[in-house]
Amino acid sequence: MELSKTFQMPVKNKDNLIRYVIGGILGIIPVLNLLPIGYAFILMRKHIFENASESLPEWEGWGTLFKYGFLTFLIILGYMLIPLAIIGLGVAAEATHVAILEYVGVTFDIIGGLSFLAAIFLFPMGIILFAIDDEVSSAFAIFHVIDMTIKHIGSYLKASIIIFVMNFVPGFLSQIPFIGWIISIFVEVYILLESALFFGDVGQAIAERAGKKTPQAEEMEDVVLEPEVTSTAKAEEQQEAQPEVKEETKTENNEKDEEKKED
Repeated sequence: MELSKTFQMPVKNKDNLIRYVIGGILGIIPVLNLLPIGYAFILMRKHIFENASESLPEWEGWGTLFKYGFLTFLIILGYMLIPLAIIGLGVAAEATHVAILEYVGVTFDIIGGLSFLAAIFLFPMGIILFAIDDEVSSAFAIFHVIDMTIKHIGSYLKASIIIFVMNFVPGFLSQIPFIGWIISIFVEVYILLESALFFGDVGQAIAERAGKKTPQAEEMEDVVLEPEVTSTAKAEEQQEAQPEVKEETKTENNEKDEEKKED
């Protein structure tokens, strides 16, 4: 997908703009701000399997949106938990002011910082795999996540850099007095949609390479439909059966005639 089309998509037409504004409004409200995350996840899935590059989906299936928003939030939290725990142990060790523990604390801080950067870089791939397989466990299959990241490093790195740079914008806008935080939330929702499209491109390549389809499509392939007997076929069967009946009737009539003659 071209960069210009990707950036224009959320505001490309009136319908897209309205749907984007709805996401921005929901992003302001606590708890309900999980809905735009779920919406972006659904957009990513549609882009992976249907190449949804022209219009944003309708705001429907609110329960599904909340579910995927919550699961996506848990995946991000899961990636960040271990690095933050390591950094916390490092800070606690340094606070003791014991020389050897301070040394251990600094080591933990370095390890935690590096693992935090790795988590930031890898969790989008985890969400991509979750979108493809529709299984949370796929997001935490860390060796598979790393393998897919390496195999698609070009497109994945490009998407990561673009989104990383865009995430600086809300911080600057939030400094505007009074309305800055509202503007920054709308920008964050815009970045969410852009993330869905950019990382959706990566997901397309992964799904095509693996021959993956939507779960609904895979279920339909497993359904074996028995051929229905059409009205034409039934008519043909009736026509074939009718001559036999007529021949039997003729035979019976001939036998009766012969019996009468004998009498």
